[in-house]
Amino acid sequence: IVMIYQPTYNAFSKKIYEKKKKILSPLKYGQFLIDNLSVLIKTNCKNILDKLARYCCYDKRKDRKNYYQFRYKLKLG
Repeated sequence: IVMIYQPTYNAFSKKIYEKKKKILSPLKYGQFLIDNLSVLIKTNCKNILDKLARYCCYDKRKDRKNYYQFRYKLKLG
């Protein structure tokens, strides 16, 4: 899992942010990867970005920001 997690997280995180303007949660992504690893290996996963964007991204909140929102803001602006 560790060897798969980091490179795929970085790639998916970048693609999801570019297309959907959402930030991928590392904890939710890790849980998704563990729960769906056999499915991901067996299928070609054409709609994986849509599933990750829907189930594994941070919720939008106006009252507070998380670490990754600050990180992306510094990185991009």
